[in-house]
Amino acid sequence: MTNSTTETRKINHALAHGRIDPQLLNREIALGFGAHKAATAWPTWRGKCSDLLLHLSTFQIGAKDGPALLQGYLREGADGRKMTEMVANHIMLLDLETGAPIGELVDVVKKQGLLAVLYSTHSHLKTVSDYNVGEVSRWMAGNDRGTSAPTLTDAIEFMRILKRVSVPKSSRARRSGRQAPTASASL
Repeated sequence: MTNSTTETRKINHALAHGRIDPQLLNREIALGFGAHKAATAWPTWRGKCSDLLLHLSTFQIGAKDGPALLQGYLREGADGRKMTEMVANHIMLLDLETGAPIGELVDVVKKQGLLAVLYSTHSHLKTVSDYNVGEVSRWMAGNDRGTSAPTLTDAIEFMRILKRVSVPKSSRARRSGRQAPTASASL
């Protein structure tokens, strides 16, 4: 982990790019951890950056809305996860939900000359996505795309344009066995 090169390397289940300085690894930080993103309690964890790096780079499959963390920690007695309750921020978190491959994200990090540890959820780059038929229908109606029942091609355009999901142009759609109001698109 103390590699001083700017190569991209694997740390547990994550990719790290940039110089990981030993002084940074030994820096003490504090973050709030909650049971899920809507938690009311966010106990403060205190430790070294190296401890956090090892924790976050070790992937564990869990619930969709599982454990969550803050970029810093909240004041004692804070009223929930609010910006006005933050004492300090120690890390920067980016939650990207575009479906972009990790390699594309590494390229952006390289161009900016940043240190980044990138990891993903177990559903990253899945090949089938569920979508809400009613939501796609409303999007179509609001964008002069007709009022007929949405096709899977409409759903892929909805995800590409509105949700900013990275969908290969060669993707083909298929209907799943799910009943309305949701369907699936093979991406």
